[in-house]
Amino acid sequence: MKILANDGISPLGKELLEQAGFDVITDKVDQLDLAKAVNEQEIDMILVRSATTVRKEVIDACPRIKLIGRGGVGMDNKRNYCHKYSSFLLTVCCRISNWPSFFNE
Repeated sequence: MKILANDGISPLGKELLEQAGFDVITDKVDQLDLAKAVNEQEIDMILVRSATTVRKEVIDACPRIKLIGRGGVGMDNKRNYCHKYSSFLLTVCCRISNWPSFFNE
């Protein structure tokens, strides 16, 4: 499975995911090109922070997406569409102070 870590990921986080068998892509994709890149590269999961928003249009255009992970302090820029979509999981990681900086480079 392919994971797009669009807003960066720590070397440790990338290593752990790769050890678990995931292909981790860290090339930054512009917000306007996100749906196209996800479909062309056959991305299964997207990990973001506050720099990237995965909007309804991207979700609708990318049926392959199984998980959207949002690391940060809250849902300030994330609308929750989970009630409409049962084929993927939206997860938010908030304020986990003892977790190694998984998303920070």
